[in-house]
Amino acid sequence: MRAHLAASTQARDRSYLRSLILPKFGATNVGNITTADIETWVRGLGRAPETVHKAFQILSGVLSRAVRTRRISVNPALLAEGLPRIERTEMRFLTVDEVKRLAAACDGYETLVWAAALTGLRWAELVGLRWSNVNLETRTITVAETVVEVDGRLITKGPKTPASRRQVVAPVSLIDMLEPGHGSVFGRLHGSNFRKRVWEPATREVGLEGVRFHDLRHTQAAWLIERGVHPKVIQHRLGHSSIKVTLDRYGHLMEGLDAAAADGLDGML
Repeated sequence: MRAHLAASTQARDRSYLRSLILPKFGATNVGNITTADIETWVRGLGRAPETVHKAFQILSGVLSRAVRTRRISVNPALLAEGLPRIERTEMRFLTVDEVKRLAAACDGYETLVWAAALTGLRWAELVGLRWSNVNLETRTITVAETVVEVDGRLITKGPKTPASRRQVVAPVSLIDMLEPGHGSVFGRLHGSNFRKRVWEPATREVGLEGVRFHDLRHTQAAWLIERGVHPKVIQHRLGHSSIKVTLDRYGHLMEGLDAAAADGLDGML
């Protein structure tokens, strides 16, 4: 297992190795694994395309290491074909009314839902947020810690990337919802439990089945774009590593801003 990877990523890779790779290749000498074997294995996995690709990547990594240690001369995975196509997940952008109904349905977690929609913080950033990093007077939220789930345990770690370590100004409406306390702002929540027990029942109740918690982050971006906020500000609030990431992900929502800019020039003249 690659030591430089995050603990949560290592745990996922170990799970894939145990459940998807070893049952097929665990008893096979690495030198006897063929490209045809790998293609047959890929076709028979019957998992989501993303899962198949990740399992294939892990197996290919093992075989690449075997090449480096001269146990085999060529990585048979490099010639394998038939990997399923990964379809890009459709982003959902909610209206204010939809967020209101969804927050109300998440009984006891209304503020958490609004915090996601009004700041764009990731799930791990929200459940890792401590009161020591919230200043109600200046309305600033400092992203300094995240909480991730590893093998059923909650682990505290630093932000995802250097750009993720940031300070975000919260709207007054969100600050008014927060009741000062100590320790964790929203509680150390297990994402899988929250999704099954709170989120998914709430989305079904209000007719938004299929909406993910992460779509609240997309919603924040859409609301900012709708109000003409500069992309660099959006990049900062979302903690993207570069402006390119922001534009690649949300650039299609900015159509029409060029016409608005031209109209503004007319107004000057």
